[in-house]
Amino acid sequence: MMGRFRMNNIKKYIKAFSHLRQDRARSKDYGGPAPHKPVLLLSIIDMIDHNQIISPVIQITPELVLSFKTHWSLLVDTQYVMNLAQPFYHLHNEPARFWHLTANSGYEKSMELGRKSFNSLVQVIECAEIDQDLYDLLRDKSNRNIFIHLLLENYFPDKTSYYFNSSRDNQDYIHAIERKITESSPLDYIAEYDNLDDEERFIGGGIFKKVVPCIYNYTCCVSGWRMDALADVQLIDAYHIVPFKVSHNDTISNGIPLCPNLHRAFDRGLFSIDQDFRVLVSDKFIETDNHPYGIKQFDGKRILLPEDKQCYPNLANFNWHRENRLLG
Repeated sequence: MMGRFRMNNIKKYIKAFSHLRQDRARSKDYGGPAPHKPVLLLSIIDMIDHNQIISPVIQITPELVLSFKTHWSLLVDTQYVMNLAQPFYHLHNEPARFWHLTANSGYEKSMELGRKSFNSLVQVIECAEIDQDLYDLLRDKSNRNIFIHLLLENYFPDKTSYYFNSSRDNQDYIHAIERKITESSPLDYIAEYDNLDDEERFIGGGIFKKVVPCIYNYTCCVSGWRMDALADVQLIDAYHIVPFKVSHNDTISNGIPLCPNLHRAFDRGLFSIDQDFRVLVSDKFIETDNHPYGIKQFDGKRILLPEDKQCYPNLANFNWHRENRLLG
């Protein structure tokens, strides 16, 4: 009975993947139907294969964007423009209904806005979720191979052998961005930022959020709090000293690691950092005396700094924060 159920599921998804709805209105001018959906599905299967996706929930992450970009460059020779928003949104309209979208809070009635651009996708859509049955099938390598061959033969028949002989490892690309974040001057980084597309900017921001805590050994630079998690859980935030929307600066010189409560307090100007890397607490708020989670206990404390002085935060950024954020 279980084997029959499993076979029916495979047939259901084989049919769904073989008959994806594609925009054909521009086929003549663009060199064929829109390839976005099969590229995204191949990207997701590849990420499951590399344990980068470990549940039916599909988050919009730098890893997903990188996988999509890599698969697009391998498979697409037509005139279509790479746009993750298009398939990520429109897959939920497939007749098989295997792709389910969840909106960010406040955007539940504006879901269709997420299809317009990558930035609007990130703003509106929290995640997608594939059927549990489909995910269970894709966890099995032999099933993954079935669906990979199916997608290639149906949508990229002339690319099958090239696909299997090509590397889809993004580590070199990731390491290159990490070097830019840790080694580039802010001026060089900002100048290059202007020439990046939305997806590349998103990738850079995502890697910044991982690099900053790593350099500080996943420790809050003010409280010294650190947690070793067995699961993939990160509770130390990478904070832009000068907000990214103001600075466009994702270099290590503009980042410090903070635990969530101190992140919010720093953002709201309850404390800042002085020219000696010491905590400077505002006198414009009152808190419970001697509370273990209090902020004023850190007044005058020197923050934790990386071993490599080249990774120190730039004092000019703290100067901006004191002048523009610190209360009083």
